[in-house]
Amino acid sequence: MTDFRNNLHACLAGVQKGEPLAVLSRGKVIARIIPPEDEKENAKARLASLRASAWEGDVETPMGDLWDAQPADS
Repeated sequence: MTDFRNNLHACLAGVQKGEPLAVLSRGKVIARIIPPEDEKENAKARLASLRASAWEGDVETPMGDLWDAQPADS
């Protein structure tokens, strides 16, 4: 804890670079400081995951069957 207080700027600079930080008091972890997630990169990863399971035409491809849809309340 003392080291954290005395070197706050350096400790937070490490977190800013992507390094998580554990704050100890008497040898026990009392807090963890983690860098923020990169929302743009997370969104790209989610889209890549979806892209792997989707295929072109899966929504618009006609099924070949004609049917007459009725409203649920009819």
